[in-house]
Amino acid sequence: MNYKLLNTIGIILLFIGLIWLLLPHTYHSLITNEDKTSHLAHTFQGAVITFIGLGILIYIKKKTS
Repeated sequence: MNYKLLNTIGIILLFIGLIWLLLPHTYHSLITNEDKTSHLAHTFQGAVITFIGLGILIYIKKKTS
């Protein structure tokens, strides 16, 4: 299995998730052009993406060691 590719995908998802998690609500509104969604929803979305990226990285670490 190509763990290098999965590792890269995990790192990218972790980075995007953390950025989305920590962005202020003003920037979320500018990026998505939505004013009705709450900051809590964006925080939850970022947390889910972050946990997926971390899950991939932990899985690869366990498989390769």
